[in-house]
Amino acid sequence: MKYEFRDGFRARAVTAAQAHSEMERLRQAAPLTARALFEAARPKAAPLHGEFEWNAAKAIEELGLLRARTLLRAVVVVDDETPVDPPHRVYVHAPAEDPGVAEGVYIPLTAIVAQPDAYGRAIAELTRKFASAEAALAELRQAAAHGAQPERLEAIALATQAFSAARQALALLAA
Repeated sequence: MKYEFRDGFRARAVTAAQAHSEMERLRQAAPLTARALFEAARPKAAPLHGEFEWNAAKAIEELGLLRARTLLRAVVVVDDETPVDPPHRVYVHAPAEDPGVAEGVYIPLTAIVAQPDAYGRAIAELTRKFASAEAALAELRQAAAHGAQPERLEAIALATQAFSAARQALALLAA
């Protein structure tokens, strides 16, 4: 197996394999969070130091956490033995167990199904994102209806059917 960044992500200073190695090192010591990744990158000698902007304290915090979350989502695994399989994320975000805690943890995709609570939180987050996408589709349907564009309405109707099937699958996953 090899690690790559997903399409569109540009690392500043490391390869995907180097990023993955550091993420795994951190995950072995404590729950892997964007904050943990950012804090570990703070020392100039840290492997991921060059991935972050280090000017102005508040900007470092905000932009650094954003960059850490992006980096955690960007590392994908590519199976050399089955190159037709698309690359997939190494880590999945599971929201915090306590609703009062803003930050969740990142868990290897291969391990999340073995952790029922984290899996349930990840499915709940996916369901929220899915609902947001459905709402965006409904907005497009409304805009197309007002714009009298029947060819777009047909495509949107097809997408709506696909969303219905996906919603049923999500319900099964959540059960």
